[in-house]
Amino acid sequence: MEGEFTGGAADSGITSSMGIPSLCALGPMGGYAHSEREFCDLSTFVPRAQALALTQLALD
Repeated sequence: MEGEFTGGAADSGITSSMGIPSLCALGPMGGYAHSEREFCDLSTFVPRAQALALTQLALD
């Protein structure tokens, strides 16, 4: 697995900048962050969990 710079900001940027392997973008998708219109697309939970599981299996 290789890292990829995509811009934006996330808490994982803090640990990543310290050289600590970090996973980002495995949370559910949604929109309008931090507003009254914020939402979470529940259909993205399973695919994101599967991506995390496959990543963990690949690292073992």
